[in-house]
Amino acid sequence: MAPSWGQRHTRVHFIWTAYCEEQVHFTLFSVLTGVCRGGYLVRPTSVEFWQGQTDRLHDRIVFRRPHSGEVVDPAVTKQGDDGWVYERLCP
Repeated sequence: MAPSWGQRHTRVHFIWTAYCEEQVHFTLFSVLTGVCRGGYLVRPTSVEFWQGQTDRLHDRIVFRRPHSGEVVDPAVTKQGDDGWVYERLCP
């Protein structure tokens, strides 16, 4: 059975409240990490999203950082935030 709008709203409010509390907590206190903990810093240069359609003509959009010196064609490529550009790809 699908939840009513009120139930969904309550869950979203709960999640949003918890998120805000954690954001304040981690703003005030730094996250402790041990010297033996490792990890990777991922800095993507492109990210592709797609959404399937029943007619198999999928919506595909790629967000990417332009190459140095690249001239962006505004007819095809749109300017995004923070130096990113995005464009629709063919199915």
